[in-house]
Formats: sequence, C-alpha cells, structure tokens
Amino acid sequence: LAEYSNGSGKGGGTFKVDLADKQSPDDGGYCFINSSDERIKRIVAGNKIRASDYGMDGKSGDNTIAFKDFLKCKLEKIIDVSIFTSGMARLADDTRLSASEGAVIYAISDVNHDPERSQNNQGQTLEVGSNCDIDGVIINGGGFRNNGFLVEKKTNVTIKNCRISNGKGQAILDYMSKDCVYARNSISTSYHGIQLWLSENIKINENQISQVKGGIWS
Repeated sequence: LAEYSNGSGKGGGTFKVDLADKQSPDDGGYCFINSSDERIKRIVAGNKIRASDYGMDGKSGDNTIAFKDFLKCKLEKIIDVSIFTSGMARLADDTRLSASEGAVIYAISDVNHDPERSQNNQGQTLEVGSNCDIDGVIINGGGFRNNGFLVEKKTNVTIKNCRISNGKGQAILDYMSKDCVYARNSISTSYHGIQLWLSENIKINENQISQVKGGIWS
C-alpha cells in the first residue's frame, strides 16, 4: 500500500493475512477486515505503530476516532504527525507513547465525556493506563476544563520530557494513583501544573512549571 489516502504521502506499508485470527477488530490502522472476513495486518518494524498509519496527516480537523483507535493498539506508539482532536482518549495499560519532533496533540474544545466525574475534572486530553511510559509528547490547547494527562487509580506510570501548554485545567492530574514518576516536563497552564489527589509514592523531579495558579498542588 503506497499511502493511507490519496495524496497523503503517509500511512502506506506492507500487510499480510492472519488466517489464525478470528477475533481482532478492524481498527483502521494495524488490523483491517476484508470482505472475506479475514484479518489483514500491517507488518511493523521494531514493534512500533505510527499515528499516520491510522490516516492522521497533520491537517486541521477532528481525528478523535482515529486517535482513540491508535491509542488502543498494543504496540509501541509513535506520534509522527500533529493531531487535532476534540475528545479524550485512553492509553491502554503497558504501552509506550512517544512523539516525533514537532508533533503536537491539540485539544481544541471543551469536552464532557464522563457525567459521573466532577465538572472541574472533565475534559482530559489523554487518560493514561497503568505501567505506561510517556516520553516527549506535546499537548497544546484546550477549553475551560481540559486537563493534559489524567492518571486515575493507576500504578507505575511515567510521564517525562513532555510539554503541556495553553490548557486551562491541570497539566497532570493524578487521582489516587501509586508509584508514578513525573520528570523533566515543561508545563505552562492557567491552573495547577501537577495536582496530586490522594496519591501515594509519587516522584516529581526537574519539572519546569510557569504561569500557573499553583505549581504542584496536593
């Protein structure tokens, strides 16, 4: 396959039919289902999948569905294009997420995905699973209640070398999580930089926090 869509120049690759797999869903990037109900899977190098493999091309627009499918993939995930998305997405447990130079996740509006969560904590751009390692990701923008990363009741999460700016919520909201590391991040928001709520054994090292209501709040 030369490219994901005509003129995109990205997202192409080599694929193979997996006749043994009868269960995997069509996720629009790694696994496709053909008219014969066969799973056609992308051959990836180094166990890494890229955002462009899911049809994202860095152009302005709502990529929420593609972004969520991308984050569900069990492979190591590389953000190689800017992502314009208005909705929260969840990163599966035990995965690694990193970004190519210049790739940005844009939170472009207020969102309200969880009616059971308090109004001040809705609109996370990225909800992180346990045992995840996030390195070098850039989050920019967001509406009134948009936070950057949500780490809720998780363990062993690392968020490092990231840049979170121009949001109006917490850059990192840690709620009842344990054994996490937040290091060498650059944070500029209009609310708290890092908020810890009933959290345990959290290590915070060498973060640069500016223009916030409270740098680290606990």
